[in-house]
Amino acid sequence: MQQVALDHLDVGTDDGTKRVPLGRLATLTQTGDHIVLSVGGVPVEHVDAGDRAALHTALARLVFAGATTQAEVINAGLVPRATFQRACRAYREGGEAAMRSRSRRGPKGPYRATPAVQRRVLRLVRRGLPNRAIAAIVQLSLDTVKGILRRHGIKRAVAPAVQEELSAASEPVTPAAGDAGDGGEEPETAKQVEASAELPTGLPPRGMTVDQARQFEFLSARMGWIEEQSVLFEGARGVPFAGVLLALAVLPATGLLESVRRVVGRLRNGFYGVRSLITVLFAMALLRIKRPEKLKNYSPSALGRVLGLDRAPEMKTVRRKVASLAAREEAMGRLLLDLARQHAERAKDALGFLYVDGHVRAYFGKRKLSKAHVTRMRLSLPATTEYWVNDARGEPVLVVTVEGNRAMTRVLLDVLVEVRKIIGPDAQPTVVFDRGGWSPALFRRIRQAGFHFLTYRKGPAPSYPRSSFQPLEVRKGGELVVRPVRDGHTRLRGYGRCRCVAILRDDGKQTHILTSREAESMSAREVCERMSRRWQQENFFRYATENYALDALWTYEIIAGDEDRPVPNPARKKLERQIAAAQAERKKLLAGIGGDFVDAPELLSGDELAGRNAVDVLRAAELDQQVKQWRQERRALATHVPLSSIRDPGDIVELARAPKLLLDAVKICAYHAETMLVSHLAPYLNRAEDEARTVVAGAMQLPGDIEVRDGELHVTLDPSSAPRYTRAVAGLADTLNELGPTFPETSLRLRFHVAPHPGQEAENV
Repeated sequence: MQQVALDHLDVGTDDGTKRVPLGRLATLTQTGDHIVLSVGGVPVEHVDAGDRAALHTALARLVFAGATTQAEVINAGLVPRATFQRACRAYREGGEAAMRSRSRRGPKGPYRATPAVQRRVLRLVRRGLPNRAIAAIVQLSLDTVKGILRRHGIKRAVAPAVQEELSAASEPVTPAAGDAGDGGEEPETAKQVEASAELPTGLPPRGMTVDQARQFEFLSARMGWIEEQSVLFEGARGVPFAGVLLALAVLPATGLLESVRRVVGRLRNGFYGVRSLITVLFAMALLRIKRPEKLKNYSPSALGRVLGLDRAPEMKTVRRKVASLAAREEAMGRLLLDLARQHAERAKDALGFLYVDGHVRAYFGKRKLSKAHVTRMRLSLPATTEYWVNDARGEPVLVVTVEGNRAMTRVLLDVLVEVRKIIGPDAQPTVVFDRGGWSPALFRRIRQAGFHFLTYRKGPAPSYPRSSFQPLEVRKGGELVVRPVRDGHTRLRGYGRCRCVAILRDDGKQTHILTSREAESMSAREVCERMSRRWQQENFFRYATENYALDALWTYEIIAGDEDRPVPNPARKKLERQIAAAQAERKKLLAGIGGDFVDAPELLSGDELAGRNAVDVLRAAELDQQVKQWRQERRALATHVPLSSIRDPGDIVELARAPKLLLDAVKICAYHAETMLVSHLAPYLNRAEDEARTVVAGAMQLPGDIEVRDGELHVTLDPSSAPRYTRAVAGLADTLNELGPTFPETSLRLRFHVAPHPGQEAENV
């Protein structure tokens, strides 16, 4: 090969080494037949002086990593201008594969040491595995692995004895004859060695400080060699938000990270990957950082310190990474289903009753969205509607976003199809919903789908005699109250015979609860109590809206809506408004003139006609005829028409659902994690039902000291605002320590301590 000529450059030294500066950061060093490219004094590339193609690729990689520029490389005289510009263009369009294809002659077979394989080799090197074990894991020859390390400027000095010992552990072992039945342990395979070797420890690689490891990872991320930065902790005192590590200790129990990796996939190589993004979003939810814009008020380094990151991503990075994951829209629905299945496994006893309700999210932007009634505002506004499924304890299980704010009667069966995927084919839970789902025809289809129903009766209902009501003790709001209750049956048109539990209220009116469950499987008391627990779901909506910004608009991105979606016919609605107005006016006129003279005004004499206000009589008769005509016109009109017939195609849009679904998944898991912490803290706190969530939320904000020792991360939290809260958090810490949690996706064990309250210290003295 023809060597790269550096003799014309006056950059030599006495020992024959030639150095060429490539701008402010990068340097090319040639010693004999070897060329090393360094960035900030750290070697990042190693090529043979005779391999021009490898040198062009390495220089192009430095250019696109931002370590140098095309002009600086060309001005250094290393490569002709046109040649290097073509090389950079090929690298930009096709990466290293395009560079190899451009330089190689003859057949271009598959290249086994792909960039992904090389990154894997580098990860295993950082874990301390010997070259022979790495070769067995990645299924390359030992010489190829050594060549990869040489190209990256890595020199390894391992004692031969240690090398042989580690290599033996990585190679499959074939048991000798007669050893199969002696009860020995299964020999470790290369895959098992890889699995154990690639589990991060949360500690810097051997021989490196945290700062050195971060610098190496930053350069590797810029070059696209690593999937994301490692989890590394460094001891510090007074670390803000150290309490959020309590929640991160139970994050693995929610299955969030595992599901995102399995269902959605990974992000492109860089400094922040899936683990970094999900832990940041999870911490944001628990720290009540409700929008990415609020990250501007927090120190990235302080927030990153409790997450094992060099610094937490800032607003634009978070938005960009979320958009990248949300681009896989179909995967978002599968992600929520996967999380729901895991919740179902954890809480099987809470799936006997499922509460379904719609949650309307108002929209105040400029786009034309369908309107919906926002109950809390008592207004009809542009909005999107989500249908949530909560379990018997009020915990969120699943959320389904629908297009066009469809009513529950049109959506409930679709929601139950998704629920069936979670609970399995044989379960027959009871679905609880409010009057928005009232439809006897729907009840019949719910039963055909294998579900029971429990709901309020809507519209006029027969009043039962007071004598038929019997006093019944019912638990309501944690207290036992006595209510007059009648347990019987009624008949519904379109459904048939149905059980009806009627409650006589204090104002004398009756509330009817209908269910398909008979008295043998569900008592009247349980019917009343289960129906009243529907407010648990409303309480969840209120809590999540106030604390997790459940209604927050994450993105302004829009997608095309369904042009064929049926919507109420506006012409028919206009006629209905006219009919209602005419009937109201006619009713008012009849009250003044008497109804007998409207249909037969000739019965009145001239004087009587004048006395009865002839104008009103004739007007009432005219309105009556007009109403009949409008009713005939209404019957000729379809109740629903395609949306495209009343709106321009460009205006048929809806808000992008995928980003909202991803954030909903994170918030659901954050709520589950908070619930787990509440259950661990409750035994140590009086009035836990009223204050436990407040105490846990406050514990997330506590600063503390972080210390890494003996492969464990010790977190000592500052005391809470009150001694009894401090004692409760200390009890929570003890419970977590007994469970032995580790930081997500690492082997670093978490150990929690709580500093005593100043008042307690005085008492102890």
